[in-house]
Formats: sequence, C-alpha cells, structure tokens
Amino acid sequence: MDGAGTLLKKFNRLLGQQASLEATEVLQGEWYFDLRYHFLPPTTFHFVFLANIPSGSIRIVPLVDGGLNIPFFPEPVTQAAAPVAKAIMYAFLYGPHQHLPGHQGQCRVIIPSKFSTAEEGLAAAVGEEFKALGVVPHTLHDVQVAT
Repeated sequence: MDGAGTLLKKFNRLLGQQASLEATEVLQGEWYFDLRYHFLPPTTFHFVFLANIPSGSIRIVPLVDGGLNIPFFPEPVTQAAAPVAKAIMYAFLYGPHQHLPGHQGQCRVIIPSKFSTAEEGLAAAVGEEFKALGVVPHTLHDVQVAT
C-alpha cells in the first residue's frame, strides 16, 4: 500500500477532479463505512466495508498489509482511526468496482462527498484523522453517525 503522503496526494487529486468531469462520469454521495473482523481460521483480520446504497456500489479493504493490520478490535476505537482512514482513501483509489445485484456501474470516477458510520467514536476519530492528514475538502472531516 502507498505511504500515507502518497496516498493523501492521490486521494486529494481524485477529489479535485470533480469539476473537470461530466456529471455522468462521476458517482458522488454519502458512503457508509464499518470496521469488521473476519474470523475464519487460519486467516483472521479486520476489514473496512464501504457502501453507497443508492448506487449499489461497495468496497471492501482488508487491513492485512502495508502495516495496517490490527490484532483484535481496538479499545479504544480511536486506535483504529489511522488504518481505517487510509483504507478508505485506498478504496477509492484502487478498490475494485463492485456493485450490488441489480445495479450497474455506469460512472467512470467515484468521488465521496460525505462519510458516515454507526460507531460514534470511530466517526469522530476518522474525521480527526482525515483532518490531521490534510484531506480536502474539509467537509469530509465531519464523519456523520448513521442511525
């Protein structure tokens, strides 16, 4: 996985492309994310799941390489903020374009405009991590709590 600086530059460049693309080429919107634990021995690891429900687009990023592995669910959850934030950026730069059944991917570029998650502590921590890393636009620093 790219280093944090390279990943950030590429992610911010992706976010900046929106103005130069046709509306039909860009999928924008709110993305829900969650940190999950895959427990099927002998392989156990965390992964970040992202979904844009209206489009049916999903991303899954295992936290097993590039120094992102975390041994078990971190307490406090803020310990997961850095690897989760990097995994989210990675998902939009390199993640495969998977779609839920019945949805077809017609767009060329996927650009997030907002993030949410069910875990309040994780939402705040990932937002702070985006801010500390220098993610733009600043609206992505305000990760919402999904209800």
